[in-house]
Amino acid sequence: MDYVEESINNVNRIDRLNLVVKFSRLNRQEGDANIERWLNYAINNNVKELFLSYHTNPRFRNGWRYVLPDSLYRSTSLETLDLFGCQFKQPRSDSGIRFSLKKLGLSRVFIDQETLQTVVSSCDFLEQLCIESCQGFEVVRVAGHKLEVVDLYLDRDKVQIVAVSAPNLRLLSYGGGFEGV
Repeated sequence: MDYVEESINNVNRIDRLNLVVKFSRLNRQEGDANIERWLNYAINNNVKELFLSYHTNPRFRNGWRYVLPDSLYRSTSLETLDLFGCQFKQPRSDSGIRFSLKKLGLSRVFIDQETLQTVVSSCDFLEQLCIESCQGFEVVRVAGHKLEVVDLYLDRDKVQIVAVSAPNLRLLSYGGGFEGV
């Protein structure tokens, strides 16, 4: 972990941050603290693209998900956010969500119904949305005048309603499976 600290402390600007991490039960808390510190550093330095892939030991059936820090919700420089194995929660602060996202990708992310709608509706500049094998919601309502690509791969036995309203939509991809298959 020290090499990451040394690397990011020697740069003045970060346009893109890719983090792929794998933790076991033993080092998860320390690892999560490091991830939060690195994300905050990138956000404070106006990162434009953020890719976070969080893996835990597969023998733990439900595993863990990295809970995103509140600072992420206030990043106005972030244009691309691609997450795997994380958890969105409503921010604890009253400042709400202020995204300038053009691309949002969620894969194996836990996000509840209210947070999903809040995040998607707060992205006025969203052009591409990908939701793949996520949990925590039964309805997907997506609307946006800039939205061009919507790619959904959902658990069909959990998601009951999908509604897309986008006058500039060029590509809509929808698929999914059933839990346990």
